[in-house]
Amino acid sequence: MYLHRPSGEYRALYWHHRGHKNHTNNEGETLCYILRVPRAREPRHIVLPAAYRGIVHCPNPPVMIRGCLHWDPGRCSLDTAVVFDTEAESFRSMRLPAAAFAGNSRSCTRLHDMDGMLGLSCFDESGTVAEVWVLEDYEREVWSLKYKINFSSDSMCSLAKRHLVLSHEGDMLLYSNSSLEATWFTMRASF
Repeated sequence: MYLHRPSGEYRALYWHHRGHKNHTNNEGETLCYILRVPRAREPRHIVLPAAYRGIVHCPNPPVMIRGCLHWDPGRCSLDTAVVFDTEAESFRSMRLPAAAFAGNSRSCTRLHDMDGMLGLSCFDESGTVAEVWVLEDYEREVWSLKYKINFSSDSMCSLAKRHLVLSHEGDMLLYSNSSLEATWFTMRASF
């Protein structure tokens, strides 16, 4: 759900898959709709480009920054995020930092709001190094690496667990949904 600023209405973006689809069969289609709240008429169909259809399987909610919803690539090795502009009501892609995906394979990426700026946290494949990137220039899609955190191999990081790094005023919380463990970091850096 989002606020459509030009009309002042709240709207819901949702998709529906019809037809048969599994890991070996890509038949069927994903339909994307916008529904006005309160519902005044039938939902309006909008085009979800084929390249972005993976977001329908993203378990994480999108992050709202600058009037746009941003979906992270999750565990996929994509180097782009899917963006939905809530005013134009259209989809586009946004480059993620190339250096975050260079060399070692990355996993468990998450987008998050870092004091009004888009942040990206990602772990290396071994789960022992986390990086936190911040989108410094939204229009030019310029990212900067803010933190690199090394963990011991016996730490809570592993691919069997899901992780998220959040930051607020220079502090970070690293947690695992599956094991209910958490570690707090105080970082002294400014964004």
